[in-house]
Amino acid sequence: MNYKQLILPPNFEIFYPRSAAMTQKNLFVIEQKQLFLTTSKKSRRLLRVKLTTMKIRQLLTFFNLLKNVRPVFSIYGILITWLSCFLLLVSCTNEQRSKNLKEEAIALQKKDLKQNIRAKDLPHMVYIEGGSFMMGNNNENEEKPVHKVIINDFYMSKYEVTQRQWKLLMGENPSRFKACDNCPVEQVSWHQVQEFIKKMNAKTGDTYRLPTEAEWEYAARGGKKSKGYKYAGSNNIDEVAWYLRNSGDRKLVGESPQDNLKANNCKTHPVGEKLPNELGLYDMSGNVDEWCSDWYRSDYYSNSAINNPKGPNKSNDRVFRGGCWRGSAYRCRSTCRISFTPESQAYYLGFRVVKVIN
Repeated sequence: MNYKQLILPPNFEIFYPRSAAMTQKNLFVIEQKQLFLTTSKKSRRLLRVKLTTMKIRQLLTFFNLLKNVRPVFSIYGILITWLSCFLLLVSCTNEQRSKNLKEEAIALQKKDLKQNIRAKDLPHMVYIEGGSFMMGNNNENEEKPVHKVIINDFYMSKYEVTQRQWKLLMGENPSRFKACDNCPVEQVSWHQVQEFIKKMNAKTGDTYRLPTEAEWEYAARGGKKSKGYKYAGSNNIDEVAWYLRNSGDRKLVGESPQDNLKANNCKTHPVGEKLPNELGLYDMSGNVDEWCSDWYRSDYYSNSAINNPKGPNKSNDRVFRGGCWRGSAYRCRSTCRISFTPESQAYYLGFRVVKVIN
């Protein structure tokens, strides 16, 4: 008796009529996932293969299986086989279509989540009336000479950009001090901030950007409402700023605060908990340092433009301002200048934005 050995593809089930005589001439023998098919004429009608949850690859395997079988099947068997193949193709097509629709729905849901950013999810902007002021401080090398600057009107965010606002737009939270949606986002580089602003502009149709160093200092000093405070809104730093002596579990007095930052659980705090400055801006001193748009050069003030200066054309570092939760009171002064490379990330460095008035 001539036998043909065939390897079963996955998910094949073999059926034979219960009434058939179970002899070697008409019986399919399944041993170790191998199918033995007799060439006897009596067995030709018995090949009925049920295809279940097969993929296209398995279907091709099935066609190769049929091609290698010598016996000629009856018309009934051929019709059953092709009907099974047709139903399989329909099933596979519908399954793939359903999968595609599901993936499209998920993608659309994510897209809608980002597009449907509500007004309250955006930074709250405060109108800053332009004017002139004397920028700098003659007592510090990087802050002198004091020079006149004229600033146009603009809007500035009332608070530092929060972790929640960052996550809504960027989908992740790079901050070290997580589990505080209303705390300022930190550990973001200058370049990452540019990407955030680019996305916010695309979603809103407005023009947001980082403040220039001159805009930042003008706003921190209180603009046209300035009362000449040392810090943004007060001469008493504890009223307006989170810094190394008060950002922890207890106030550090008369001891080396830098040695006690970790033990005292010093960290960022939710925005807006301290008093605002004259313009209603919060945390311009302390909490986190804030990126500005300008390149940094220590001698730039000697050559600064008068009208809306934008900093030097090129340098290695970008300016940041304001002081932070782990910085000294000295760093929280409204005139203090610091810089980092634009790739830098720090757990005390965040930002706020301005909106251009068209």
